[in-house]
This record gives sequence, structure tokens and C-alpha cells, in this order.
Amino acid sequence: MNVSFEKEISKEESKVIVVPVANGNNWGLRSRNLNMEFGCALSGRIEGKPSFEGKTGQVLTGTVATTNGFKDIIFLGIGNPEALEQKSFKGLGSTLFKALKQTGETENISLISDDYEGSSLSQEEFAAYLIDGVHNATYSFDKYKTAAKSDALSLTAVVNDTEKAKQIYTPLQTTTESVSWAKDLGNEPANKLTPIEYAKKITNELQAFPNIKVKTLDVADLKQHGMGGALAVMQGSTMNPGCMVVMEYNVNPHDTERPLGLVGKGVTFDSGGLNLKPGGSMLGMKMDMCGSAAVVGAMRSLAARGSDAKVVAIVGLTENMPDGHSYRPSDILKMMNGKTVEIGNTDAEGRLVLADAMTYLQQKYNPETMVDLATLTGAVVMALSHTYTGVFDNDDELWERIQKAGKIVDEEGWRMPTLHADFAKAMRGKLADFSNVSSIKGAGASTAAAFLHNFIEKDENGQDKCRWAHMDIAGTATPPGGMASGVGVRWLDRFVRDNYEGKSKSPYLNSAPKVA
Repeated sequence: MNVSFEKEISKEESKVIVVPVANGNNWGLRSRNLNMEFGCALSGRIEGKPSFEGKTGQVLTGTVATTNGFKDIIFLGIGNPEALEQKSFKGLGSTLFKALKQTGETENISLISDDYEGSSLSQEEFAAYLIDGVHNATYSFDKYKTAAKSDALSLTAVVNDTEKAKQIYTPLQTTTESVSWAKDLGNEPANKLTPIEYAKKITNELQAFPNIKVKTLDVADLKQHGMGGALAVMQGSTMNPGCMVVMEYNVNPHDTERPLGLVGKGVTFDSGGLNLKPGGSMLGMKMDMCGSAAVVGAMRSLAARGSDAKVVAIVGLTENMPDGHSYRPSDILKMMNGKTVEIGNTDAEGRLVLADAMTYLQQKYNPETMVDLATLTGAVVMALSHTYTGVFDNDDELWERIQKAGKIVDEEGWRMPTLHADFAKAMRGKLADFSNVSSIKGAGASTAAAFLHNFIEKDENGQDKCRWAHMDIAGTATPPGGMASGVGVRWLDRFVRDNYEGKSKSPYLNSAPKVA
């Protein structure tokens, strides 16, 4: 999408003018002045339309005489200005994009940005957030359609301070582009996005950015590190071997500052293994890698906008397939941290890949905080549907900061229990240290999180060495409609921006964990 910011509207070039209108049909000063310049041509199109009141999401489209230099006008209801915040513009942008498509125009579109009484947003913020909402709405995945149509737009926002507007919009644009990339990864079919091809895509995409190093750990590397859990899942896919991809951003080996660690589950197709899923349940299992897509998308966003945070990420990429080489129910695996796991179900594979990836990250980089994202359980969908991400953690303040970041970008989480002794007990093995399935009925998302908690490294007093949060995005990553949502990219980017950036780092980074 082509975006520009100007101080005045180009009356000769504009084909469509977008006028935001607040509750009660209230216009901003710039819109009122422009209306007078056009001889009340704008207000003339709204007269006699009592149903349009400027309520949030209301749209009124009209045409005007071409002698004015443009032909279409779109009135966009923005609701109560006092209630406007960044996340408000996701829906407004989608509504505006649909209205623009109906006009048939893709360029020479002018957006009037105004100050509204009661709003805490500057007109530059208003314009940047709304355009970003439109940009997000333009996403489509039609690369495999022979008659794909482009939704490219050229849009100009009229503001007082063009440089300020650009400064606000540029990082938003970068993050939205990273979200789109994450969506592309999630929407790719499994025959195209094999683990090795996925690793290549990550390397190729990130190598253009400074301060980020990418390395791929192949099967031989994983064997060397003793990653028995990840290797067991990978061994059933004889045609498409698995791997892990490690990304270091702003990492200086001589720096003693502990980084933020991110971990993503990247199962590019999950058949369930020998515990084969029913046919209908396999549809959409190409998206069982959306946790990894969120992590690599966030790393792209941080690198592209030049974040000064120190972040290390790892994603475990594999298929889970039935084969003569597949791991079996009742197998016992030795994990990278030396613990053993008894297999109760081969369809509980994601936690095995995550556990080894978490161990690698902790042992090699000693993160201060570690956050993992995974489409891990159907149980979280039963509990929270596609509305909330289930968040499990070992630290009160970490949860508060994750929750705050999610609310800002309209990707909300719901705190779930994980540290209860019953959940830990449910994941103990009969013949091994742990089992990959629970011995109790229900609470499947919590017991899965309890399994992962066993792989947080402990200090000499048996306390967790790092803060940790597990985000189960099984519902939010794949909402109804069959397209990947890209959830997690904006969320992680905002979390890093608020807590790990700036010359004066948050005291939160140096305080002791407050275990929940």
C-alpha cells in the first residue's frame, strides 16, 4: 500500500475523499473548512440521511459533481472521540477498506484527519492508526489462484505535521508487514512449507536486516544436543526432516545483560502421528506452526524497525507423521535436560518440541524472561473459543505486562492456572519422570502448561531461574474462516517495546521474579 502525508488536500488529483465523522454527526475543523471550500458539496451529500449519525463503523458513501475535482465521498463514523484508542482503528480500518473497494478506486484517495474534542489522539496519530488499520485489512492470500486480484491502494492523509505522522506510521507499517508475513507462513500449504523450506524462508527474510543472526540446527545438531523429544516427533517424517532455527538479535557475547527469549512451535503439519487424528480434525493442521510464525514475525518487526532490545528466539520445525519410523505410545524419551518422558499419545507432540527448544535457549543464552507461543491444545479452544489466548505463567508482573501489551494491540489474553500441584502431579510418568499426557480428566490446557513448566531451569534452591509465560494460541491463531490471523506478532512487538527498549530499561528487568 502506498501511503503519503500532506498538509493540504490535492483537489485536482483526489478521486475519493474520506471524511471521519464523530457521534452526533460532528465534524472536525479541517472537514468543515474543506466543506466550505467546496461550496458545501460535502455536507450536501449527508443532508436528508438521518440514519447516519457518526456511530462507530457507520458508513455513508455518495457521489458529487466532478467539477469539484473528485467524484466519491465516504463518511466514516468514528463514534465517541473520547473512546478512541489505538486498537479502535483495526475495525475502523477494515470498514473503510470495504467502503473503498465499493467505489472501485484504488488511488488518489484523500483521508481528512482532524482533531476531535475529547479525543486524546493527535490528528497525526489518528491518521497513522487508521491507515494502519486499512493496511491490515488489505491482506489476502491468493498466490495459488490463477486469477488473483490486487488490493493495492494509494492513500494520502491530510495532517498538520507530516513528519510527525510519518514517524508514527513507519513502525506501524513495519509491524503490519511482519504480521502479513506471519499470515503468509500460516496459510502456506504443508506441501510447500516443509520444515526445511520454512527454515530457508526465515533465513532469507531476516538476512536483510542488521543485528540479527540466523542459524539452523539440523537433525545431526539436535542429536548432538540430545534433544530426544524433538527428534522423536521428527523421525516419522522421513521425506521432510525437521530442524530448529535460532535467531539472535542485538546479541553481544561479551554483554552480561540477560536477553528476552522467545520460543515457537512450528509443526508444519500435524497428522497426530500413530495416534492418527480423525480426517476432519486434520483439516487446518498445516497451521500447527502458527506459534513459530508469531515468533519469527515478531523478530522481523523488531529488526525492521531497529529495536534496541536484546532478544533470542528459537522455533522447532517439524511434521508429525505416521510411518514405520514414527515414535510410539509407551516409548520413553530422554530430553535435552536429561529428564525422561513416557509417551501416552503421539498427538501430544508440540510440548516435546517446545520443551527441548526451551532447554536449548536457557542453557545457551540464560534468558531473563522466556515466552513461548504454540497452538498447543484443543482444550484452550473449549475454554476460551477464538476470543482469548490462554496465558500461563510463573510470575504475576510478567502476566500484567503481557496483558497490558495485548490490550493495546487488541490481542487479548486470559490468565489460566498452571502451577497447582494437581496439574504437576497429573503429568508425572509411571515408568519415566514425566508423561506427555495427563492422568486426570479435563484441564488439558493447564496440564500441558504444567508439563512445559517442568523444563524451566531451576537454581540451587529449586526456584525458577527465569520468568516464563506460555501462550496457547490454538483458538486465536486459527479463527473461523480458515485463514491464519497472525496473532502474536503485534503482541510480542508491543511487549518488547514497552519493557525492553530505551536507554533507561524498566526496573522490572532487574527485579526478582514474583512467582504466582
